[in-house]
Amino acid sequence: MVRHFFRSVVVIASLGALALVLACAAPTLRGARPADGTERGLLVAATRLAAHTSPYTETAVTATPPMPVLPFLLSLLDPGEKPTLRHLRMIALLAAAALAILVAALVQEESGSWTLAAAAAGLAILGTALVCAPPGVARTEPLALVLLLLGAAALRHTVGVTGTVVAAIPFVLAWFVDAQAVWGIAGCLTALALTDGRRFLTGALATGVLGAAAFALLSRVFGPWFNFAAWDGAWGGFQPSAQAALHFLSGTLLGNLSVCALVTLLSCAMATRPWEGRRGIWTCLAAGALLGALVATQRAGSDASPLTPCIVLAFVIGPLALQRVARHLSASFDNDSRDGEGIVLAALALQFLLLGSLATTAPWVTTLLQEGLRI
Repeated sequence: MVRHFFRSVVVIASLGALALVLACAAPTLRGARPADGTERGLLVAATRLAAHTSPYTETAVTATPPMPVLPFLLSLLDPGEKPTLRHLRMIALLAAAALAILVAALVQEESGSWTLAAAAAGLAILGTALVCAPPGVARTEPLALVLLLLGAAALRHTVGVTGTVVAAIPFVLAWFVDAQAVWGIAGCLTALALTDGRRFLTGALATGVLGAAAFALLSRVFGPWFNFAAWDGAWGGFQPSAQAALHFLSGTLLGNLSVCALVTLLSCAMATRPWEGRRGIWTCLAAGALLGALVATQRAGSDASPLTPCIVLAFVIGPLALQRVARHLSASFDNDSRDGEGIVLAALALQFLLLGSLATTAPWVTTLLQEGLRI
């Protein structure tokens, strides 16, 4: 009875999170929210690409222009026309939808539970909307994370060097969507190093060669200012701040994501370490995203969008760790124990409650409620 109650709570919360995010994304897509600095940079780069000129100039790099993949996709969406904010946000919304579907698919594949899959997708979408950027606002991180997850899935579900070489393609594309993807790539390669030295060498070589070739080609096509944008623009502007890092760790990771974060930490004490074996790639990928998030907190004037990979992956490995720990603790001769399923669902319901408390103060939720009351 309790298990069925919490399953209903988790499913309703997942659907509610999706409905809430879509309800806010719809008016944003129609132009209710003006373009911010990141979106203006993407639009400028796409406009220059559509006009067959380099998006990187001495004037443009002062605004930290984006990596070229997303502006290039935008310039192709309506050939011959100037890219619009609506088109940009449409691509970003499709990337967010693909990310939710991918998260649900991989959690279902690893756990065998559609309830956990729905919870992971709902938590990931709601968490990024509350912590990183309002729904519908264009950012590069969701698309980069989709590519990272595709590359990691190729490594997880293939054997031999062929799958490793194939995975290098989305890895390199992810880097040219958002330079912060390098932390996720490093996490995946670390997972290979822990399990299969031959595949690690193949993956590192394939990713390095493909990335270097793509970089050399883009440098030739876009000119020398591309080098500045890719390195100084992406990695410059660091302002060491222990307070910013502690705020992220205590406020976001151990506050808003505390259920998934703490149970993941506890799972490291189990006999089967979460970073070992083929499934360990998700833990290593999440660890790389966490390191990238900590580095992002040290950048002056940076918004919270670089935290997206860390938050999404916390809600991927969190439910999986919950299931593993609950099954371990509930191991008994009781045929009705259901491997601690009720505890897992209760913990996920608590995680939704934590995010729900954050939603009460989110400006976009407040605005949405006010608009609804006027209607």
